[in-house]
Amino acid sequence: LAAVVPLAPVGIVLPKVTGPEDLDIVGYYLDMAEVAAGLPQGQTKLLTVCTETASAVLRMGDLLGTARPRLIGMLWGGEDLSTALGAGDPRHPDGRWRSMYEHARNQCLLGCHALGIEAIDTVYVDFRNPEGCRASSLEARYDGFTGKAAIHPDQVPVINTAFTPTEDEIAHARRVIAAFSSGAGAVSLDGKMLDIPHLKSARQMLHSAGLEQE
Repeated sequence: LAAVVPLAPVGIVLPKVTGPEDLDIVGYYLDMAEVAAGLPQGQTKLLTVCTETASAVLRMGDLLGTARPRLIGMLWGGEDLSTALGAGDPRHPDGRWRSMYEHARNQCLLGCHALGIEAIDTVYVDFRNPEGCRASSLEARYDGFTGKAAIHPDQVPVINTAFTPTEDEIAHARRVIAAFSSGAGAVSLDGKMLDIPHLKSARQMLHSAGLEQE
């Protein structure tokens, strides 16, 4: 940290987090490093990897106790968890995660949304399979993750595209918002009944696309 913080990084990735005490310890050292470097207190953010051991998965709830301004997101780790458990392939032959890893994934996703921070899906290890990476990224996005880690630079544009709303999705979001323009609590659109959660989802869609809400 003493070598990195003077370069004023946006943040650092902190692996193998077991509980809130890990964040507090690193936060303490970051405080000192920022003071020494003449940087604003709290400038360096943390993105943690939070499910790499059995203890970390079981203690996910402990992270919800107190907000930590440095913490901007969490990433779940399936491959390291498999190693920690002494398990075999964490995935089924068709690529789906086995139940234990789905549980860890869900814990991370729910914890991030409870804290109001970024939820980052784990890596797709087959970096020579862009279609597989795209499918995995879309699944993560539709499940509620806000991003996905890349294991190879070639995956970055694939992931970014998957997490960017399509023109059709944007158009539909605009139609949903327009349908609620009268202030009604529920509306009909394309033969379906929509209520306020659909309106909020449409607004979130435009926000994620970097567009102004209507």
